[in-house]
Amino acid sequence: MRTRWLGMVLVVMVALGIIVYKHHRSRYAAALSSPKPGIILVADFSEANSQGDNCAEIIRLVRDTSRRGIKVQELAPESDSPLLKQYHVLTIPTVLVLDHDGKVVSRYEGEDDATVRQIRGQLQSMSKVQR
Repeated sequence: MRTRWLGMVLVVMVALGIIVYKHHRSRYAAALSSPKPGIILVADFSEANSQGDNCAEIIRLVRDTSRRGIKVQELAPESDSPLLKQYHVLTIPTVLVLDHDGKVVSRYEGEDDATVRQIRGQLQSMSKVQR
């Protein structure tokens, strides 16, 4: 009897895992097929060519993602874009990953090493979904 319940619990857990995985994957696929930007990058673009600077690394990562077909919108923090207010951007750099409705799926602020690693992983997973 215990084996039967254990088997049923295992099947339910696997089914839920599959549902969560497919939902997670479909959000990124929707962002890729949307006319709206999939990523918004707010940064000081004068730092883009700096060596050893995490802000420059973030800019390069996002631009590389753009070259792979994901729609990116770059905004300077001093621009008059209403998106800065809409998404409450207060820190630079900020990377926003959006779904097809323009809702924030992931938000990354700042340029510490952990944030750069998280952005790199997020953008790589989005590129894999697109292929």
